[in-house]
Amino acid sequence: MIINQYLQTISLFIKIIDTRHYLIETTTLEKSENIDIFDIMISWLNKLEKDTADIIKIYYSRKEIINQLDSERISNDLKDSQISFKCILENFKFIPIQTPNDILKRLVEQTIKIHVPQEFKIENFILKNIYAFNFSESEMKKPPFNSDETNKHLVPVVLSMTAVYIDNPLLWPLILHEYGHAIYNSEKNRKNATSLKDQIKVLKEEEGIGIEDNQIFSNIAEVFSDLFGINYYGYAYFFAFFFHEVLSKDVNALLNLKHKSKEEPDKLIFEHTSHPPSLIRLQYMLKELNKNDNGSHIFDGFNEFINPIIDEYNNKILTEIPDNNTIYFKIYDLVSEYYREDSINIFGNNKCDVDTKVVDQLYSYLNDKLPIGTYIHDEAGYLKDFINNKNKNFDLALPSKISDIIISGWKYFLQNIIIPLYTNPNNYLPNTPIDKKDKKIMEANLEKFKIEYLYLLNNIIYSIETSVITSYYSGDNNDR
Repeated sequence: MIINQYLQTISLFIKIIDTRHYLIETTTLEKSENIDIFDIMISWLNKLEKDTADIIKIYYSRKEIINQLDSERISNDLKDSQISFKCILENFKFIPIQTPNDILKRLVEQTIKIHVPQEFKIENFILKNIYAFNFSESEMKKPPFNSDETNKHLVPVVLSMTAVYIDNPLLWPLILHEYGHAIYNSEKNRKNATSLKDQIKVLKEEEGIGIEDNQIFSNIAEVFSDLFGINYYGYAYFFAFFFHEVLSKDVNALLNLKHKSKEEPDKLIFEHTSHPPSLIRLQYMLKELNKNDNGSHIFDGFNEFINPIIDEYNNKILTEIPDNNTIYFKIYDLVSEYYREDSINIFGNNKCDVDTKVVDQLYSYLNDKLPIGTYIHDEAGYLKDFINNKNKNFDLALPSKISDIIISGWKYFLQNIIIPLYTNPNNYLPNTPIDKKDKKIMEANLEKFKIEYLYLLNNIIYSIETSVITSYYSGDNNDR
């Protein structure tokens, strides 16, 4: 499907921009011989950006021919670019890694403070960036000392995020999945986890499902962690997962399908792994969103845009793995209901309480090229770079949560940047003469895309940094 291929291409284009931005920012801090490595990697990214932009310019520059394109040709060109990007990422091991942005920790802390029940809070955690292009959760390994002297030092949970997203707050909600793992694996949840495992064992035996216990137990943890992210960040988590995970893989990988053997290269078999298939994860996240009604109308335009993709994925699930997918949805049902019980209530009471009025207001500010945080009495002149009226004070009736700011950023990104480039490729750049060549117009459009995209990310970070949200941690304001 062309829309899906378009989104995959744009997703790769964005990752290239994010990666190069990270390298350029890191170069300014680096004074050693590593500069040569930076220069080489940046030159490769420049070439890859041109190749990826060529795919967009050639295949998506004219709306009237988009639906007549050769899908296989697009897939082959896109796959070549994806392989090149993966190759470039492997060289991250040769460069220093920046520490995570301080406001990423604030995002996690605010989620814990506002939403997580007291008995499940884990406040001893550390955030770090890693070379790999993923997110992870792990515990430091403590030596088996006989003495209790070392027990005075609490061992923290380590939550890790790919360095590529250090300045991309749209993708930061994915770190909440890793915090979900920390809760699920904690001593505080041990009794609940044991109860769920026992229920799943019974279900597995009743239905004759041939999955190893360790694999199915890992699947429970993954489902729990997905639901943790969805219940606390709603559509912001869903779209982060969609862009990071779903748009990065081909459909076989999204369904855990692999080639049976070299002798039968066209034969695919389903493989149970520690993670449910990504497309099934997408489906139960949508079910969870529908349970909570977390402001779905905010994204009505984009929902219509991707519904054909979701429908196509549903058909793939039914035709490719008809005998294996039910167990994942049953795990989802068990986990979702179990942690909604009154005695536990991690996912109950509509945790992601999206304030749609605030989001609509913030979105309107973005449309006016204004920052989207909550400011009170601009004595420090924070707004001078953003608004024409130097003396204007900027303020909302209620303080914006970080989740409101990020959800507003997603709304702007999808509605004002992603969709227009696809639906009106030759009209994306204002006042462009009609008689210019399509590719030249698209080239200008992509340059505008990059500028708007990076401006949006900077605006979100700036808004969170300077927002009245900071007062949550000094006790000046009551939590919402």
